[in-house]
Amino acid sequence: MVGAMEVSIERVIKVGGDRWDVYVRLEKLGKTYRIYIPLLPRKPDKVSIEVLDEKRAIIRLFSGDSGVCTCELDLARLEGAKCLNISCSLGATWVAEESLIKSHIPGH
Repeated sequence: MVGAMEVSIERVIKVGGDRWDVYVRLEKLGKTYRIYIPLLPRKPDKVSIEVLDEKRAIIRLFSGDSGVCTCELDLARLEGAKCLNISCSLGATWVAEESLIKSHIPGH
């Protein structure tokens, strides 16, 4: 059984000319976690979460009417979590390249 989870956008930082680093606040069973989602192609204004099972959830970030980006989150590793397997659609088609993420995130 997976406990109820709530998500909200905590912080959005513009990086480079056209990318956004996003910090999502996730609350699960009375504990708060910060999830880092790097290099999105659009500035998000809404976020939602869909729990797939006790180990995985999908975070969706919405950017007005210009698309949605999703990433899969490992629920067993929420401390210092990064959501890196990002895919975007509807006007924001972009998938993070591993080399780009490695150069952007120290120690990854």
